[in-house]
Amino acid sequence: MLAHAYNLLHNKGELLILNQGEEEYDIQKKMNEKLGVKSNYLGEIEDDLNIFGNKRFCSKIIKN
Repeated sequence: MLAHAYNLLHNKGELLILNQGEEEYDIQKKMNEKLGVKSNYLGEIEDDLNIFGNKRFCSKIIKN
């Protein structure tokens, strides 16, 4: 699904991904690396609407 979403992006398009918890964030990093996509890892973000209690982590994929 990640590869499909990436392929739908226009050139220079960006995809913002939010992950719940560090484990999910680490898995996201591995998937991005496996697909060979350019990614910026923004780390933990504040989430005032966090109703689940898990930390949120953000990454941004940029299509070249």
